[in-house]
Amino acid sequence: MSEGREAKAAFKKATTWGTAVACGANDGVMVTNVGLTRTFDQLIDESVGQSFKKNQDTGYQTVEGSLEGYLRYDGLDVLIAMVMGSTAAPSQKGTGSAAYSNYFAMASDTDGLFGTLAAYMGFSTHEYPGAKVTGMTISGESGQPLTISFDMVADTKNTNTSTGTNNNTTIGTVTFPETQNRALFRHGKFWMNDATGAALDASMGVYPGKFTLAFTRNMDSNREANAELLDKTAEPTGNGFPDATLTLEFPEYTSGHDTFIGDLGNGTHKKLQMSFVGGVIDASYYREFSVYLPNLVITNADPAMSGAGKIPASLQMAALGTATERTGMTGIYEPFKINVLNTRTTSPLA
Repeated sequence: MSEGREAKAAFKKATTWGTAVACGANDGVMVTNVGLTRTFDQLIDESVGQSFKKNQDTGYQTVEGSLEGYLRYDGLDVLIAMVMGSTAAPSQKGTGSAAYSNYFAMASDTDGLFGTLAAYMGFSTHEYPGAKVTGMTISGESGQPLTISFDMVADTKNTNTSTGTNNNTTIGTVTFPETQNRALFRHGKFWMNDATGAALDASMGVYPGKFTLAFTRNMDSNREANAELLDKTAEPTGNGFPDATLTLEFPEYTSGHDTFIGDLGNGTHKKLQMSFVGGVIDASYYREFSVYLPNLVITNADPAMSGAGKIPASLQMAALGTATERTGMTGIYEPFKINVLNTRTTSPLA
């Protein structure tokens, strides 16, 4: 018998694509779903001269899907760093403090950044030796915890109970860095003004009821004349510009939303900061997850009437990089950057 409450997932940075590394202490990831699926192209023989199709060969193997869970202030640093591409050694906030600050910046590519994903499914351990994070979506809704999903592509999936680098025995050594402190929507503040305007502050607050930040690295995997790679998936590499979008949904259309409609028409770009501040770590230091977007172009701002009820409004924006530093967002030229304050003491990409 297998039940979801028995499941456990872990992710650890690896150095050779397709060669699994053993997950262990502090490699556990709190998730709600491991949704990677393995499929094979089915090459059916459709030659004439037969009444029915009778023969088949197995073609390319594809392993892809998503890892889903709640956004937490601790424990997701490695996966976020994998898709963002750049981070650093955390900086201690005060002598003897357990609070450390860090950032995740968007690198131009993530070549060579991947890991091993292991998931105990209640009966056997599923091992993905080479797993690449190709995208990330963070969402929130009023009254609820925030959620995060990581799009992933893997080289293959090994299913075993006692063999392999990660198995039913080794998965027992996996522990979690932290199992509490989810980020809640009510922890958040959203500040926005024109991209060329003054530094953001509380006087520039906007109040959505929902938001979605989606980031995708457009990638694919080369299939080469190599039996090993034909059977498995090579490390995905870039195949176009990354895409980042932010959607804010407001429960009711108001006169203030007309400003955004005007911004859409006249091409005014915006900048936005959304910050979530959680529980205390020690002294005056609190867990924090903040996203800075210096150059947002509005792509849709129309309200949507349906029936006699309240008319909601949404703001859809593309996040772009910028050649000009925005006031209050020193050193941020990429479409967005994430700053965190938590208890991790080592670099997520070490």
